[in-house]
Amino acid sequence: MCYEFPMTVEWEGKIHEIGKRVTVARLLDMFSLSKEAHLVTSNGTLATEDLMLERDDRVRIVRVISGG
Repeated sequence: MCYEFPMTVEWEGKIHEIGKRVTVARLLDMFSLSKEAHLVTSNGTLATEDLMLERDDRVRIVRVISGG
């Protein structure tokens, strides 16, 4: 028997489950987030926008805050 696990995405303190493979760029588009203002980590590692996220990955979206 084969079990497939959804991708877990943490964003703003909430857990979202995505049931398909997507790139980081597509994931940000799904949440209507800009690539310039957000970082994505996959399994604890910073992800590039062309990285294909897999269904069992633990993904976190982080808002970039800058100051001066």
